[in-house]
Amino acid sequence: MNNEIIEWKNKLELINKNLIELSNVDFVKKIRNNMTGLNAITYTGKTYSYGKECIDLLDKLWNDYRLMDETVQSADELYKKQGVFKDYSPEINKLLHGSIITVFKNNVPLEKRDLTYDSQISLTMEQAQELMIDQFSQARDKLILLRDVEKSVENSISIIKKESDELNKLQISLGQKINIEVFEQINTFKNDPLLAMECLSDAKKNLSVVRSKLQKINNLKINIKQKIEDAKTKLEKLKSLIGKQDKICSEIQVTFLPIPIFVNSVAPEVVISYENWIKYLDEAYADASVLSSLNVGVQKCLEAIDKSIKEEEIHCEKNREYLTELEELQGRFRAYRAKYQSLVFTASTDIAILIETIKNALYSKPVDLSIASKLVRSFELILSNKN
Repeated sequence: MNNEIIEWKNKLELINKNLIELSNVDFVKKIRNNMTGLNAITYTGKTYSYGKECIDLLDKLWNDYRLMDETVQSADELYKKQGVFKDYSPEINKLLHGSIITVFKNNVPLEKRDLTYDSQISLTMEQAQELMIDQFSQARDKLILLRDVEKSVENSISIIKKESDELNKLQISLGQKINIEVFEQINTFKNDPLLAMECLSDAKKNLSVVRSKLQKINNLKINIKQKIEDAKTKLEKLKSLIGKQDKICSEIQVTFLPIPIFVNSVAPEVVISYENWIKYLDEAYADASVLSSLNVGVQKCLEAIDKSIKEEEIHCEKNREYLTELEELQGRFRAYRAKYQSLVFTASTDIAILIETIKNALYSKPVDLSIASKLVRSFELILSNKN
């Protein structure tokens, strides 16, 4: 029987050791102090209820341990009084094996109790030990869970606050105002981290929605800015085409007689209207409230300039036809003269005069394309007859 008492003493020593370690670990002391108001942070709401349940369970373990320890101490004292004239074996046996440890069960709310409910039960030492093992695991896991939730919530809140600040800065830079709803307990989350944890999902979703909206606005601004720059580039291209067209027209006027009918360039007032249009778009770009209508305006501006560019390209090509025709006649003449020089036949004064006449008709300004074309054709026919 002494061995059994010693064995229980050893078990209780281990129970005491583990309860002390769990009670004295920093995060458990912090939770207890948060419950009692000894820290700057005091739990409220769901976290207070949960924390109280954890601490009550830990305190219950200490109370049950005390009852078991007192029982073993009583058995040990009786054993020490054992003698020849007094046998305490029945009393010791009852202490070690009888249902004499009165403990509290997990509290059942009134609305869930039946008529015979009793919060107290009497257990043997073995039964009490089994119950304590189970409740120790519960208390430990609950306390660790609360610790981990606090850490996780604090990290999540930090990320949410950072993202919220970034979105506010983005709003300012875009000139847009979108209501960023997080949750009202964000600044007091340490008082009720369990409630804050429940709100995190909605807060993250809301931030995601806001970020998506702002990103669309930002992308639209970038797109509009690029279109405005494209409009400026296209306008410069149009001006370059107009300059080229003016050069062609000037060359036509001094090269040909009679002066051919050519297509005029895009009117200067049209170019000025494009410049004013782009200037307005540039100035309106700073006002984020008109982005949608501005996008439509930029697109119309681009389409109008593109249309003018295509028209100007067609005009350039059309007016260039006169110069192209002259270049073709000059090329044919050079080819025919080379062919004439390669043929072996008696030189003709008439042909020499014709060649000189063609040279004057093709290379002396002003050029009459009709006459020049007929002369080149005559030279061609003469060469054909000589073959």
